[in-house]
Amino acid sequence: VWFDKDPRLSHLVVLDPTFLTKRTLASLFHLDPALTKLREGGIIRHKDLKHFWPSLASRDDFETKVCPDLVKMMEKMDVMFVLPEDQTKPFMEQRSIVPSLLPEYKETPENARFRFFWPRDPPAHQVHQMERVIRCNIVP
Repeated sequence: VWFDKDPRLSHLVVLDPTFLTKRTLASLFHLDPALTKLREGGIIRHKDLKHFWPSLASRDDFETKVCPDLVKMMEKMDVMFVLPEDQTKPFMEQRSIVPSLLPEYKETPENARFRFFWPRDPPAHQVHQMERVIRCNIVP
């Protein structure tokens, strides 16, 4: 695997694609209860990535080179994204969102106010026009 068009990743070549799928990507979704707690709410702190990738965490350059490169690869594959408010922070203080790990929507008093704008069952005698535009590179 080679990301030739991305200047941040073009210096890397992954000789074994299963490294990305089985060792890197799969560990983000592993059912280990300890890891589940670290990715609660679909957000992973970069300082916790050593628990997801323990075989790589022992490398001297894990925090400065390996981990940032892996996160960039995950971003390129639309698996995880650094939160916009964290992009100016040092890498290990950043957090990434993993859309497929986001919790299911639950109605709370805070978000119930949207029922006024988007009722579940609009009255039949009234004309309603609604539009929702959702743009994603991936389907969560």
